[in-house]
Amino acid sequence: MSHLKRTLMVTSLALSLALSLQACQNYSLLGKNNAVGRPAGWSEISHGNDTAPDYARVFPQDRVNRIEIKIAAQDWKLMQDNMTELFGSGGSGPGSGFGSGGPGGNFTPPAGFVPPEGFPPGFPTPSPGASASAPAPNNTTPNASPTPRPTPAGGFPGMRPGGGGGPLEFSEEDPIYRPATVSFEGQTWNYVGIRYKGNSSLRSSWGRTLKMPFRFDFDEFESEHPEIKNQRFFGFKRLTFSSGFSDNSLIREKVAADIFRKAGLPSAQTAFYRVYLDYGEGSKYFGLYTLVEAPDKPMLATQFKNAEGNLYKPSGNGAKFVTFDQKAFPKKSNETTSNWQDIQNIFSALHASRSNPEQWRSGLEKVFDVEGFLKWLATNTLIQSWDTYGRMAHNYYLYADPGDGLVHWIPWDNNMALSGSGRPDGAMMPGGSVPNTASGATPAPTRTPPPGFQGGPGGGMGGPGGGAFSLELTAQEVNESWPLIRYLIDDPVYHAKYVAYVDQVRKEAFAIEPTKAMYQKAHNLIRPFVVGADGEQKEATLLSSPEAFETSLDQLNTHLQARHAAAEAFLSK
Repeated sequence: MSHLKRTLMVTSLALSLALSLQACQNYSLLGKNNAVGRPAGWSEISHGNDTAPDYARVFPQDRVNRIEIKIAAQDWKLMQDNMTELFGSGGSGPGSGFGSGGPGGNFTPPAGFVPPEGFPPGFPTPSPGASASAPAPNNTTPNASPTPRPTPAGGFPGMRPGGGGGPLEFSEEDPIYRPATVSFEGQTWNYVGIRYKGNSSLRSSWGRTLKMPFRFDFDEFESEHPEIKNQRFFGFKRLTFSSGFSDNSLIREKVAADIFRKAGLPSAQTAFYRVYLDYGEGSKYFGLYTLVEAPDKPMLATQFKNAEGNLYKPSGNGAKFVTFDQKAFPKKSNETTSNWQDIQNIFSALHASRSNPEQWRSGLEKVFDVEGFLKWLATNTLIQSWDTYGRMAHNYYLYADPGDGLVHWIPWDNNMALSGSGRPDGAMMPGGSVPNTASGATPAPTRTPPPGFQGGPGGGMGGPGGGAFSLELTAQEVNESWPLIRYLIDDPVYHAKYVAYVDQVRKEAFAIEPTKAMYQKAHNLIRPFVVGADGEQKEATLLSSPEAFETSLDQLNTHLQARHAAAEAFLSK
């Protein structure tokens, strides 16, 4: 073989070996974190999947972060069109803030409805003989409003037909994801999935304001764009932005989560954010939001013993725990495994014979974190959160922790907490009138559901025979349609623990002076971005007026004092 041929062969072998080594390196990178072909500006710390979640950066407690979102005009239109398909035309668009219509958003009750005494002011009431329709847009006549979607039988627009008797159930289908570009602290995340989220908060805001709740999924579009495979936001895959619906203070979502966590309960981390969004018409301030940690691997890893278990987000009649319905317990982890045994075990233990209370308690405690639930019940009832279990069969998660073999309760969606009614102004509601109860007076009647809520006994909205929780500490009005509350409160051992937790929470996690200080700190922190020159704008706010925000702290403190008075009266009996 000639010298030239030997040289060429050696060179060829060397080149082949080099290419093979490079391919192996590329394969290793691709298998580990798909680092090949990443977008410009990608770093493993900020974008990668193998970094620890940076809670201090994403959920700061001493500042209001700013985040910017850009959505292509055609994708923005697709999102709005999809909302119309899901929820009807609603209002006519932005312009409802700062002096617009009353609470409740874009629905009108069935014809003939007369609000019961004490019903929230501003609730739309049709004239006799009128058909249900969407309210007129701001500054327009009713004749100028878009054609509304007819009210389904048994409920308000946005609900499933026949949904009025039990828990309010809105569209079964989530809004669509569309890609967005997210900018934060000089860095950019491409093809981030964004969609609207929520139930009553979304339905009532739709068509009234640009400020609606939404969610990010940072690798939602990795199939179409493999360069963002396993993209994260400083360790987080999903993040939720709460708009502050039904909360003039704009701090309830955050401080309620903090109170739950101070009480020793698993609860999402939260922080305040200024949100700017460009949907083809330039960047606009969409208002002050609360960023809420999605129950996901980071939260499960930091607040539980093992992060590999089944996570559920219950909703619907089955989520009341009367009769097991698999559809009411959609999985948010391990979705490909068709095993709901951990949830079925709770149903079996809860509904087992209670003729031997000790045996019944033992069976339940083997599969369910009863202590955690009782602590949640005491905390939730003391601070009063109106849009969750006991009144509505949603807004909680369940996590089956392989580390201890128990299913744990996780509170969720706290914008209607820390209020005497769940109303934006926090005013007391009949049936939940804390001052009356504290003084020993007879409480006002519970809210009566309007015609069209074809519920009766066991219905989810409360009222006579409804069995829903008025959030009085005795829980006497709760019936067996909410068995996790009724059965446990009826058991003397569990009742004693519940009472002890009420006392503990009022002295610690919900103590008057520290809670007032927490309210004040949060209010002062966000105030420059809610009112004034840099505050929310009319087309992107849920506030009826700037004054509503300014006086909200007084309402929170009044509620705090009232709940302590109620707790003292309850504990003295």
